[in-house]
Amino acid sequence: MTRALDPAKREALIRAGIKLFAARGFHGTSVPDVAKAASVSVGTLYRYFDSKEDLVNVIFRQHKAELFAITELPYPPEMSFLERLRIGFAALFDWAAKSQDAAHFLYCSGHYDYLDAESLALKARVLFSAYSMFETAAERGELRLDPKIALIIVWGSFIELVRSMTDKKLEVDDTVIQAVIDGCWAGLKP
Repeated sequence: MTRALDPAKREALIRAGIKLFAARGFHGTSVPDVAKAASVSVGTLYRYFDSKEDLVNVIFRQHKAELFAITELPYPPEMSFLERLRIGFAALFDWAAKSQDAAHFLYCSGHYDYLDAESLALKARVLFSAYSMFETAAERGELRLDPKIALIIVWGSFIELVRSMTDKKLEVDDTVIQAVIDGCWAGLKP
């Protein structure tokens, strides 16, 4: 008789994985490290995940899906790009502040050699979703720059803000977030 898998152990492994991957990176984290941090045996980890790569991809997809939901926020058609930018940026940063390990892992680590096809596809969907908002703004005459360049400016600002917060280099509050949005908008507005 096969014993049922315990969802609490799986979740403990995911929490331990994200914390360690955020702190040490994928290559600096071993399977025994994750198992120990989750208070389970290495064998138990392999009952829930085929490999370290499987675990990191589950974690990556879980948190990218959360971001995808934010990039897909329903905005009224008449809402200006600047207002969409303010709401979206604040929502993204709110997620990052509540999920600092995940934010650090997603945006302060390179993920080039271990993401599987499903994770890469989700990464592309998130980027395309964000890009669509910029493309629409350009079509409506609300941007002076190419939408790709505008997205790079805003996304790069978001990533640097996340890095500054998670590395404890900057106390991020609403004033700082507003200043970053205003700085981005100064470079984007027509």
